[in-house]
Amino acid sequence: MIDSRTAEKLIDLALSLGAESAEVYSCRSTETEIMVSNGQADIVTVRTDNGFAVRILKNQRISFGSSNQPDEKGAIELVAELAKRCSLHSPDENNVIPGLEHLPDSEVREPFDPTLTSRPLSEKIKMTLDIEKAALAYDNRVTGFMWLQYSDLVQETAIYNSNGVNCESTGSIATVFAYAVAGDNDTMQTGLNVESSGYFDRLSAKSIGETAARYAIRMLGASSHHTGDYRIVLPPETSSAFLRALSDMLSADRIQKGKSPFRDKLGKSVASELITVVDDGVLPGGLATSSCDAEGMPSETTTLIDKGELKGFLHDSYSAKKDGTHSTGNASRASYHAQPTIVPTNFYLKAGEQSRESILKSVSDGLYIVDLSGLHAAINPTTADYSVPGKAIVIKGGEMAYPVDNITLSGNLLNFFRNIDSIGDDLKWVASNGMIGAPTISIDKVKVTGA
Repeated sequence: MIDSRTAEKLIDLALSLGAESAEVYSCRSTETEIMVSNGQADIVTVRTDNGFAVRILKNQRISFGSSNQPDEKGAIELVAELAKRCSLHSPDENNVIPGLEHLPDSEVREPFDPTLTSRPLSEKIKMTLDIEKAALAYDNRVTGFMWLQYSDLVQETAIYNSNGVNCESTGSIATVFAYAVAGDNDTMQTGLNVESSGYFDRLSAKSIGETAARYAIRMLGASSHHTGDYRIVLPPETSSAFLRALSDMLSADRIQKGKSPFRDKLGKSVASELITVVDDGVLPGGLATSSCDAEGMPSETTTLIDKGELKGFLHDSYSAKKDGTHSTGNASRASYHAQPTIVPTNFYLKAGEQSRESILKSVSDGLYIVDLSGLHAAINPTTADYSVPGKAIVIKGGEMAYPVDNITLSGNLLNFFRNIDSIGDDLKWVASNGMIGAPTISIDKVKVTGA
């Protein structure tokens, strides 16, 4: 890591070489990945990374560089080289290294489990193997896993710039992807369960394994289904896919490039009055909560859709300057080798007051959608048209009847959110380009094509 003293020295050097402003971003991380099958760990990887990046702004031009050698001598050489390179870049009046409009809330804390780096690797492997054992013990029709992966990340970051930014943070997250397989004499089916926590001890191997097993078993004997317009119910596992697509379309960068169906719709009704969508970077206990974003801008709570009306977009400092507004604290970096881009934090659809059971009881003839395959790739980001394959359980008279697969849901995302007629009280978080929070929802008149 580049400490604050060295960062100050690098910034002073950049300014002395003609920069108008300069930034140092430093990151150190440890990542663990374990993949298990047939009672043994097939892949066990522990990676550490430590590096930094520098941005220099001069004459509306930004020069960027990074290094995985965070020693002072090499850092000084990088800053000198970047100062020379500034003139090679194209000017852009919206290029900016931001200054603070207000200080981050010092009470905001991201989840951090200090035991993740000290905990024995054998304990993490055992927990992953216990997930497999729990699924196999749940029902003899469970045959194993297509994919069973545990991963965790502990990351320290520090951002300093010449405009008053000085933000340091440390966070952690652990995630399990459990994709179980079940079979009988006629068919084989799968069930995916994804669980995340900022703390290792809050992951339950028994619950994760049994849930994945149950999801696979419930689809055994699935048949084809006839085409029609149906009322559908989506639990958090599948409604979150539509929320993820919505978060992409509410990025100011997409709006400014004309690549979002929400362009020119600010202040207009874009969804059902039941819909309120929030991105909350300071949400207590949120898995993407942090005092500041990857540019050092204070995280904040941003209401994007309020009772169906479009209220705003997600901004980093560049898009904010372009729109003459302020950053919403949504700058993120895939690594220190990457420049900031707009990413949601804790992005969620506000839960309603209905239980999932009461929503199901209200459906006389519909579909409970349990799986969607690749909505993020199946949706047109400009028009919001989508066509996505999935699996479901038929609902008859308010009760789960029988499973169906090889169905395709199609329509338009704007119509999808306009036609939501009930929202559950069971908000769940799913790790997906930020954290996506979604409850059970129901939508009328969705086109479903059968095999």
